[in-house]
Amino acid sequence: MDVDLAAYAHHLDPDDLRKLFHHGHWIPVLRGITQAYVERHYPGWSWNARTAVLEEAGVAHRLGTRNMHPHFVPDRFVESVHLNSPDDLCIVWIDGSVTVR
Repeated sequence: MDVDLAAYAHHLDPDDLRKLFHHGHWIPVLRGITQAYVERHYPGWSWNARTAVLEEAGVAHRLGTRNMHPHFVPDRFVESVHLNSPDDLCIVWIDGSVTVR
């Protein structure tokens, strides 16, 4: 792997992804807990922007067809995700391969 992961501002492992997705339930969303969590841990991002990038990159998968903040789970083959912006991210897969966008 010839990618400098330290060059990325945000680093997420599967546990971090699960914690983020846990905040997508409608109760924390309506109480403002989700917004506060995202602002504290991922400054400059919104819940919708973060999950959209992760879903598009194949890192997050929706469970069910809920209208309001569907439940997401991390892809089981992801080792880590590193992001600067929606167009600048790196995914490390458990097989050692790397996807850079």
